[in-house]
Amino acid sequence: MHCPYCGHTGSINTFFTANQLRYTRAVMEAYLSVSEEKEVTIDLDHIIDSLPENKSNPFVYSEERQQRRVECNCRNVYDILGEYGFCPYCKKRNSLQVFEERLQKLEKRPDAGQADLVDILKNCVSDFEGLANDLRDQLLRIPATKKRKTELANINFQNVLDANEKLKNWLDIDFLGLSTDDKTFLNCSFNRRHLFTHKSGVVDDDYLRRTGDTTVRLGQKLSISSEEVKKLLGLVKVMGRKFFSGYESIS
Repeated sequence: MHCPYCGHTGSINTFFTANQLRYTRAVMEAYLSVSEEKEVTIDLDHIIDSLPENKSNPFVYSEERQQRRVECNCRNVYDILGEYGFCPYCKKRNSLQVFEERLQKLEKRPDAGQADLVDILKNCVSDFEGLANDLRDQLLRIPATKKRKTELANINFQNVLDANEKLKNWLDIDFLGLSTDDKTFLNCSFNRRHLFTHKSGVVDDDYLRRTGDTTVRLGQKLSISSEEVKKLLGLVKVMGRKFFSGYESIS
């Protein structure tokens, strides 16, 4: 079995709580006290109630719905707090599954105007960053020097070209194995998300410097078309799959 949060692997009995182990020992001792000379009644409910930590760490509890119910490719179903985790049965990370579910929702959103297109763009980029940051956290578990771990921890996936170059050099993960035109488009789109989020969509010097975009001018308010959003969704999906495939190849 595997812990869905940290990925720790162990036999099933390593995941028992301290109180469950106390209960097991108490039941064992009760059975060992049985002899042919006398009649013994073993009250399991009484054993549970007498456990010293039963109030703060109860052995008997009802299952509670958590925040993310996942059906893994291995067909195991599990429920965790937060979004990302490991399958307790096969240990597959659910990052790509969560990412593609989010993109699918964005793809189904109706195009009702410029504000909606901008919102889809922002969410699309944010969803990729969520996937990338989760995989980066898993990659940090790989043994490395303190300097390399610090560099990996500080990767900014908003700067998608730089992030890909670093991962390709350090870990042979190339999630931008795309055409030059597609890379340019993605770099502009990721930087436009920053403008739409923090600058009301108005082009500034930083945007022009980071993208080399000659289709807009300083101070211009950006707009985005439905075709651009569809293209972005498709390319980001490819990026996510490439990143996850690279992660799995070394994890």
